[in-house]
Amino acid sequence: MEPNKFDDIIKRATDTRLTRLDALRGLAAGAAAAVTGAAIASTDADAKKGKSAKSGKGKSGKGKSSKGGKVTICHKGATKEIPKSALKGHLGHGDSLGACQSTSTTKAPGTTSTTSAPATSTTSYCIPDGTSVDKKDKKDCCNSYCDDGKGGYTCGPCVTTTTTPYCIPDGTSVYKKEKEDCCNSYCDDGKGGYTCGPCPTTTTTTTTTTTTTTTTPKCYPDGYKCTKDEKELCCSKKYWLSGRGEYTCGIKV
Repeated sequence: MEPNKFDDIIKRATDTRLTRLDALRGLAAGAAAAVTGAAIASTDADAKKGKSAKSGKGKSGKGKSSKGGKVTICHKGATKEIPKSALKGHLGHGDSLGACQSTSTTKAPGTTSTTSAPATSTTSYCIPDGTSVDKKDKKDCCNSYCDDGKGGYTCGPCVTTTTTPYCIPDGTSVYKKEKEDCCNSYCDDGKGGYTCGPCPTTTTTTTTTTTTTTTTPKCYPDGYKCTKDEKELCCSKKYWLSGRGEYTCGIKV
């Protein structure tokens, strides 16, 4: 209620010598009138505002509020305003809520200050040598890869294995079918047996024994009767004629 109206009511109540109840009734009526007037004024203002919003062609576009249904985001380094309904989609592909942060560069007289973020280097991943891999992963080996011919792959060059052929050493008895596996040659004993290695050489040494036979001449003892031809064989070398054509070894008694 306006102060002037209130003073006027009090004055009229005093002049006419109204009772206290009448004064209160008058005050209540004045207050109600003031409230009603304010409500009417507010309704008129809202009506005008709504009419302006429906028929206006300002910066907000065709019948839409300029800022009521929009939010500010940072899209790829640029600050933009988008409808709230599109916010979820923008946040899903990397945009952030709020204005983009500005970068300020402070320049001293005659100098330029530039702040750069630390550089990050990315090294591509590769599989080291010696690792067994599947066919689809062999392209990720750091160097080359080796195919074992059985569907398996190993990162790195193939390993060359030198195999020494097996052979049977000399001096080993073998069957006929194994003789070709002897390290060197083989020896056939002529009886169906074989031995790895050269045949042994047999040296025969012949020893000649010379026997010397010493023949002691036979002699006849004394008293032995002998012929003329045997008289020289008397042991004592002495003999005498004891008869016709007969000699006796020894001395004649």
